Amino acid sequence: MSERHILVIDNDENFGRRLTAIVEPEGYRLVRVRAGDEALDHLARLSPEAVFIAVDLPSKEGFAWFSKVKKLRRMVPVFLTTSTVPRADLKLHEKLKVHADAYWDKRDVTDHEIRTVLANKIDLPVNERLEAQAPARQAEFPQGGLTEPWLAELLDPETASILEEIDEYGTLGAVSTPPEPPQEHPSPARLAELEDTVRQL
Repeated sequence: MSERHILVIDNDENFGRRLTAIVEPEGYRLVRVRAGDEALDHLARLSPEAVFIAVDLPSKEGFAWFSKVKKLRRMVPVFLTTSTVPRADLKLHEKLKVHADAYWDKRDVTDHEIRTVLANKIDLPVNERLEAQAPARQAEFPQGGLTEPWLAELLDPETASILEEIDEYGTLGAVSTPPEPPQEHPSPARLAELEDTVRQL
């Protein structure tokens, strides 16, 4: 079986280690290179299944490298990352006809978010530990409750209870007042009887 690669055009060693811990257990080899001819050589030679590109100040050169990668490998998923560029600049790039598959700020993106997006783009399973625990946690909410019941572990009991009720009835006011059952309509004979009573008053 041929080796599967993910190319990272980024000088950030800490982020490289994070990505390595995410993808290598699933059989991918992470290849880190600096922007330059070497990056294009690796792109052509390795045919990576995904590419990560850093976009940083002052030059924002990563945007130009995004265009070069897309010209050579139009269909490869490309993820732009940064720890310095404002979100507004990333949003402008996202509006382009050809844009990245995801934009991440390294300072707040979680490993789980990266893994989840990758799982939708390449053959990378989502976190099996969380999925394995989900059925047991679901038993704590037999009526359905929260869309993601395991999130209740991160909330205090009162907040979890409120969110469960909101999910069930759709509005916060319904937490203490469930929807009323439908009322029966009076028969025509009963209506005529009431009208006679009103006329006699």
